[in-house]
Amino acid sequence: MSKDGINFRNDLNEKHSLKRWVVLFYILNIFLIIALSQRYTISTDLPSTSQAWAYYITLTLGHFSFLIYLVYALIALPIVIFFPYKHFTLTFNITILTFIISLIAIDTFVFSQYRFHISPFLIQMIIDAGDQVIGFSITMWLSLVFSILILLIFEYGLAVLIWKHQNVLHNLLKPKILISSLILLYLTSHFIHMYADANYDRSVTTLTRYYPLLNPATAKKFMVKQGWASQITDDQIDTNYQDSDLLYPITPLIFEKTDSPYNILYIVIDSWRFDAMSAEITPNMHRFSQDSLVYNNHYSGANDTRTGIFSLFYSLPGNYWHSFESSQKGPVLIDTLLEHGYETAIYASAPLINPEFNRTIFKRLPNIETSTEGKSASDRDEKIISKWLAFIDQKKLNNETSPFFGFLFLDAIHAYQYPDNYPRIFTPTSTEMNYFTLNNSTDIVPIKNFYNNITHYTDSLIGKVIDNLKENALLENTVVVITGDHGQELNDNKLNYWGHNSNFSASQTHVPLIIHWPNTEPKIINQASSHYDLTPTIIKNVFKSKTNINQYSVGRNLFTDNLKPLDSIIMTNYSMISIYDFKQDVMMVKNNTGSVDYYNKFQQASSKKPSPLLIKNAIKDMSRFYK
Repeated sequence: MSKDGINFRNDLNEKHSLKRWVVLFYILNIFLIIALSQRYTISTDLPSTSQAWAYYITLTLGHFSFLIYLVYALIALPIVIFFPYKHFTLTFNITILTFIISLIAIDTFVFSQYRFHISPFLIQMIIDAGDQVIGFSITMWLSLVFSILILLIFEYGLAVLIWKHQNVLHNLLKPKILISSLILLYLTSHFIHMYADANYDRSVTTLTRYYPLLNPATAKKFMVKQGWASQITDDQIDTNYQDSDLLYPITPLIFEKTDSPYNILYIVIDSWRFDAMSAEITPNMHRFSQDSLVYNNHYSGANDTRTGIFSLFYSLPGNYWHSFESSQKGPVLIDTLLEHGYETAIYASAPLINPEFNRTIFKRLPNIETSTEGKSASDRDEKIISKWLAFIDQKKLNNETSPFFGFLFLDAIHAYQYPDNYPRIFTPTSTEMNYFTLNNSTDIVPIKNFYNNITHYTDSLIGKVIDNLKENALLENTVVVITGDHGQELNDNKLNYWGHNSNFSASQTHVPLIIHWPNTEPKIINQASSHYDLTPTIIKNVFKSKTNINQYSVGRNLFTDNLKPLDSIIMTNYSMISIYDFKQDVMMVKNNTGSVDYYNKFQQASSKKPSPLLIKNAIKDMSRFYK
């Protein structure tokens, strides 16, 4: 055989050896990572059911195997194919795996401390907060560097060992069978989650937040269609399930004896702008506000409905939503109402099943109406007002004296729809909201008038509720809260933003707040407040709770003497998080892409950063209600 032929065969043999070595190297590191992953669950309770154990085992083995297999398939294998050089391949993969294992090890530490996984936003928060969050001493830095060096040496030794004994290891581990089995476990874990989610098995679904980069599959409709899950109604779901990653409230609430607690009525208007409460736009609510507390600088905890309503009832940031939804744990406010014998009347124009308020906020309430029939949003709004008035009339007819809690959620403004025969108070006015035709040069006047006309119509419905309360002498013993779930931007900042759920500027988060509190002098409050403050204010002043607010809320009691100014607020939506520093007028925002940017309240880029202490407090607030 010629010299060239020998060299060619040697090259093929080395390339084959490299491929085999890479596979074995990644397999053994998978086992190392799986062992390391147990640090994620070391402080949690063990799975409580056989289904949960099956999910936990298949998820642990399958999830990390799949992640490492992706690294192998997308990075390691192409390197071997296109750069089949022994020293380069070994050095490259040793470095990659050392980095990945180090990152996972650090993530387990971060998760145990803050119940968050590493992300650009969290890293930036820690950097901006400096030693307010983690004060790394020289010893800690040296320990970290030393640990990584030890891991690098270990990986090098493992790499050499595999290279020398790859034939034996290959016969022992049987990579093709092993990898196929691990991928099958990965798929099995997702099927178990699909089944559990469709059957509302919270012993399984509450485990999903522990591992990083995990987005488990769901398919309720498919599972029901296949007969693998039944169409479960809300009242069939166990409300006493306790296996959860939440610690909420941190301690049970304790109350003083209250002889005659006030009735409570929440009126929430979807997409109500902060400047759309005036004598001209909302004459009924404006007159009502003259005898009430008016908060001029009030913020929702979100720029969307799901987390806006969540922040209002739970008094917690929206990052907790998925844990509450998976465990189906209701808010302390509702628990308190039920404990004190309140009758509830929940009427919403928009469905309560999407977002899943029926499985979170109102989970414990019996026989709530999750939807309202109607051909339009305004039709549904009128129907819920009629139902509310009928509820009050029935209580009067039956001479019922038990206290009540009411929740009215109106949707006409959000839907940009109101009756054709309702007067057009503000002109010129648009007749529809077509987002596809809007741009930065669109004339705002007809659109703003259109919005204000719908708001005027909504006010007319709320006027009926207010008048009914007056006629029945209920204002003397009823707390009435009127606010919005979030704002509605109409290109206010000339950045071509329309609607909500796109940024955390004041246009999308600043909402009106009117509180009628019996035997309280009317007052205008210009100090900043938030949705987080409502639940503790109600619980402290209606129910006389002795429990410290920080045991169930990130908000404040608005009626505290010498209340300190609100220094910051956490605002969230489905995928974004913002921390707003009121004093410096700067917000730190995790955008949809995962990047971190800084803006003022007008959505203008800012060179400032929030106070390190505020960031530290935000991290604490977003993590302290986890076990």
